[in-house]
Amino acid sequence: MNDLEKLLWLASRARREPIPPVDVSARVLARLRAPVERPASGLPLLAFSGLAAVAASIVLVIALESWSALSDPLAGLLSPLTMVMQ
Repeated sequence: MNDLEKLLWLASRARREPIPPVDVSARVLARLRAPVERPASGLPLLAFSGLAAVAASIVLVIALESWSALSDPLAGLLSPLTMVMQ
């Protein structure tokens, strides 16, 4: 008996077995009648997203300053003068 014949034999045995009765209606109705749970507070997520936005804005300001220094070839020469003049 090769593997295919074993598989066909198991399939025929499975078809002959009776189907077990399954009744889930009581559980479904109980779940539908259950009170709706209030969603969790979004305050921690809101605070975390606010901190992430502040951090992103700081990185953006630093990146813009660096980009302006890279786009102007004379910026490296004049940056010490702007620091002294302030």
